Amino acid sequence: MSWSRPGPESNSLLNSFLSLFRVPAIDPVCLRLLPYICLLILTGCSLHDEEAALQSQLRMRDAEIRRLNGRVETLQAELKDQDQELQARREQQNSATSRTVGFSAETQAAWGSVTDVQLHALTSSSKLEGNRLVTHLVLQPLDDQKEVVKVAGELTVTLSVIDTDNAVRRIASQEYSMTDTRELWARGLVSTGYHVDLAADAGHLAGQIRKVMVSVVLNLGGDRKYTVSEFVSYSGTSSGSDEQPEL
Repeated sequence: MSWSRPGPESNSLLNSFLSLFRVPAIDPVCLRLLPYICLLILTGCSLHDEEAALQSQLRMRDAEIRRLNGRVETLQAELKDQDQELQARREQQNSATSRTVGFSAETQAAWGSVTDVQLHALTSSSKLEGNRLVTHLVLQPLDDQKEVVKVAGELTVTLSVIDTDNAVRRIASQEYSMTDTRELWARGLVSTGYHVDLAADAGHLAGQIRKVMVSVVLNLGGDRKYTVSEFVSYSGTSSGSDEQPEL
């Protein structure tokens, strides 16, 4: 069924009908505009309903985001408490007066199997970006079979450079708690381990950096400390000889 605009005949009939009830005649122009006015009113009502529905959805999503953020903060606090408890137990485990205190079988196996720590040479590098020396490191705890072992521990990473005078200059040092190292751990095809990013101001050493050296200490509690110091791949302005630095 199609709708057509009222013609002059229908307008006159409508006016005749309205005159029977003593209703003033409607101007033909207003009569032609009446359908469009009704359409605009209906459209406005529909848009208002859609806006109200959208605002309701946004309020629900904001409430869900706040709930999830609160849950994340709660879990992070619980994880930090567990790490502190684990560290305390490790210290007790290394003391002569509390040899009966232990861990779960899985935790004890991972913690006890670590014999060394290495710096993954292929994925560790350093480059000069403007006045900052940006370094990415992958640190791997190893067992006696040289297999990577995931274990929570404290890390201390020190970044040094060898300048053109063949002297060692320490430019950055960062410590990571057990909770931090959990977040640093990532698994990859060839780069499983702690992924550490350091950025240090090196503007005063522009043109003087020959090599970049990284020193790492992995502390598992008590006397369980493992260290490694190695040079990493460096991209930047370099000059000078290849003599050994004066440590």
